Amino acid sequence: MEHRLEWIAELARLRKSWAASWCEAGLVVDMVDALRREVGDACELFVIAGRDAAERYATWDYGDREAFSDQLERFTLLVGSRGGSYRVAPEHAGRILPFDIALAHAETSSSMVRSAIARGEDWSHLVPAEIHAGVAAAYARGAE
Repeated sequence: MEHRLEWIAELARLRKSWAASWCEAGLVVDMVDALRREVGDACELFVIAGRDAAERYATWDYGDREAFSDQLERFTLLVGSRGGSYRVAPEHAGRILPFDIALAHAETSSSMVRSAIARGEDWSHLVPAEIHAGVAAAYARGAE
């Protein structure tokens, strides 16, 4: 996790329109609230998730906490088509926005990168060039 956070922070430093933040909150809405406390109301917040994670968010039993529909008032959920398309409930139109992931990237994962490095195969197309050295060093040591 530490390496991944470093890589995301590095990419954010190199791109003017990016920012990176980290918090220990478990629920997405708690992460959104923590970020909102940091950035204020100056920007719109988006959460990016794969189809399977978005389905868990939408059907999770939040107990006595606010419902998923109410949480969506604070962020827009972008849902990648990994493992299938996401069907947006009519009440969530405009707050959940599905997008297609190119088939060539749909199965890309950190496991795939680690395996390619371990086998000595080309993995450069799977990772942004700016973090190649860090990824190679971390995964060559067997880091997760």
